[in-house]
Amino acid sequence: MMNKNRSFWLGMDRKFFLVEEDMPVLGDHDVLIKPMANSICGSELRTYTTGFMGKRAMDEPCTVGHECSGIITETGKKVSNLHAGQHVVIEPGIYCQHCANCTSGRYNICDDFYFTASNDYHNFGKAKGGHGEGAMRDFLAVPEHMLHVIPDDMDFDVAALAEPTAVAVHAVRRAGDLRGKDVAIFGAGPIGMLVMQCALASGAATVTMIDISAARLKLAMERGASAVIQSGATEIPSYAFDVLFEVTGIATIQNQMVYAAKRGSTLVQVGWPGKDAVIDIYEFNWKELTYNGSIDYAGDFPTAIRWLADGRVDGKAMITHRFKFEEIPEAFELAATKPDECIKAVIIHE
Repeated sequence: MMNKNRSFWLGMDRKFFLVEEDMPVLGDHDVLIKPMANSICGSELRTYTTGFMGKRAMDEPCTVGHECSGIITETGKKVSNLHAGQHVVIEPGIYCQHCANCTSGRYNICDDFYFTASNDYHNFGKAKGGHGEGAMRDFLAVPEHMLHVIPDDMDFDVAALAEPTAVAVHAVRRAGDLRGKDVAIFGAGPIGMLVMQCALASGAATVTMIDISAARLKLAMERGASAVIQSGATEIPSYAFDVLFEVTGIATIQNQMVYAAKRGSTLVQVGWPGKDAVIDIYEFNWKELTYNGSIDYAGDFPTAIRWLADGRVDGKAMITHRFKFEEIPEAFELAATKPDECIKAVIIHE
């Protein structure tokens, strides 16, 4: 095993630099992982391009990588359900495990929740003495409860998509029963395309993808969309959809969903607008719409792994670019500057 642990950090100038760190020291309930693949998340791209995650600005360099698959190389003394050699994916949310939300199964809205490899960790989790460094490194120590075992024959690049797929699974769950429903998804980015596949896997009759980018819509059609609408070029129909998902993070989309919804429809907010959104509350109320938020996941990883493994979610079709560990800076630059070409960029560790 290496004596040093290479890790990529994102600096305040939003340029990457490589650091050699000591090997992690395992606690009794920790597990040492050798990452084998990391997928780049849209939230990381926002931090890379703007210095912000949502409304929170970077205030110190941070590590990256939370869509990760790998191999267990060592376990802490009190770890009993995992062992060296198992293939796993990381569920990167840290929560208290004791509050009312955690004990009821909604740990994604734990008041002490923070996300690994993010400003949340560097601004909050680290002060609590918690885990949270990013997975774009040679070795990573994580608590055993953050890991999910995957099939040995599951490719690591596909497995790295378990985290964003869990986001999509959770969003679809927040929409309720989709069987026989006509669904619209505003935003044909990576999460939008995963929500599309999860909606179809959940029995939706049709899924229409709506985006400003013709190139993205072409990719969506190739990956299973029932229909596409290029916003700005084609009028979005009114009273057309039973369930609508907002996955762009653009604050003007909410009213478009309200007008496109049938009476009694359900709207699900997945994207994170950078500013306050305005909704035509008269139209919203007249249609008696339901608006649900959706943040991260809570118990959704097993379904995400199963659907990736059995092909209901086509992970291979989502991966458009692959890079070596040493090419992480180039990977982020391509993913940030060529969004019409790059759905998911995956870092392959050797």
